[in-house]
Parts: sequence; structure tokens; C-alpha cells
Amino acid sequence: MNYQPYSSQGGFTLTEVLVALAILGVVVGAGFDALQVSSRCSRIAADASMIILLCRNKAEELQLQPISLGEKSGIFPKPWSQFAWKAKINKTELNDTYKISVQVIGQGQNYGIEEYFFYQKH
Repeated sequence: MNYQPYSSQGGFTLTEVLVALAILGVVVGAGFDALQVSSRCSRIAADASMIILLCRNKAEELQLQPISLGEKSGIFPKPWSQFAWKAKINKTELNDTYKISVQVIGQGQNYGIEEYFFYQKH
């Protein structure tokens, strides 16, 4: 029997396999990090959209009520009871035109909108 230290068959050495596994581990780890960041950004955007929608709805709700100048505040009903709102209604220099400022506070975020609207007396 003749012993040959290197076989004529092709293959990978143990070092090549270990390097490939290390590279694969780094790539998979980076992929998971990117997925986590993407998921977090998506959740933050959804929360911000919901808060802005709550703010807008409260401003429209106040426009439909009889005008009472001054400040108002409250908490939204469930399932949004973790959010509070503050509103301020002022008369502007123009006849029958009012300014509503609404702020929604919750979950470490604070959003606000201002709207001007015309109130026609019936």
C-alpha cells in the first residue's frame, strides 16, 4: 500500500469550513439586527400615526360642539386610555373664526395640531 498525504479528491479543509461558518454567523447576526431595527421603526411609525389620528379626531369633535372658549382636557376612552388630551379654543381677530389647539400626550410622545375654523351661528 502506498500512502498519499493528499488525496486527489477535492474538498474543503477544516479551516475553510470554520471561516465560512464565522462569516455566515456575522451575516445572520447583522440580518437579525436589521430586522429588529426595522420592526421597531415600524412600531414607532404606527404609534405616531395613531396619536396624530386621535389628535385630529379630538379637534373635529370639539368643532362640532357648541363653542366654549378656554382650555379643556381629558383622557381618551378605551382602548386609548393611556393617552390624555389638552385643547385650547381661542377667538381670532376675524369674525366668527376660532383657533383650536389640541395636544395628545402619552407613551413619552407629545403631538399637537392647530386648526382654524369658521363657526356659523344658527
